[in-house]
Amino acid sequence: MSPALLLANGVGLVLTLGATIAAVVTARAPRRLTAGSALLSALLAAALLPLFLLLSGTRLNVAIALPALVAGGIVGLIRGATARLSTSGGQVGVQLGGCYALLWGASVLVAQVALVLGSLLWAAVGLIPLYLATGSEVAYHATLLVRRAFRRRVRA
Repeated sequence: MSPALLLANGVGLVLTLGATIAAVVTARAPRRLTAGSALLSALLAAALLPLFLLLSGTRLNVAIALPALVAGGIVGLIRGATARLSTSGGQVGVQLGGCYALLWGASVLVAQVALVLGSLLWAAVGLIPLYLATGSEVAYHATLLVRRAFRRRVRA
């Protein structure tokens, strides 16, 4: 790996660790659920995986990647369908789970560390939890977006 990519990956490790810690710490407080926040969260989770694949050069066989993505999506749908939504002052709120933010961040960190250590095989293996976590996060936020839309329509 070139020194520039190694440096970029090191910076990415620090940023990912910081973002994960911030997400876990702030996940305890209920948050206002807006269409924009749910959509942005789903888009960011969906964009990280192809970005990581592009920058790292790692690949995972489609026969492994697709089932992992679908399995994560199923978990995300269940999480989104069972999340407790609250309404206060005309605003819809949700309490996000810190555990899932921790798992998502850890999956990214595992793949990044393996890449920094120079093991493409372990980096590819580290992609499995990243595919699971990505499918889960995208489906979770998409489900919250749909539930929020129906909740607002019913209450209006």
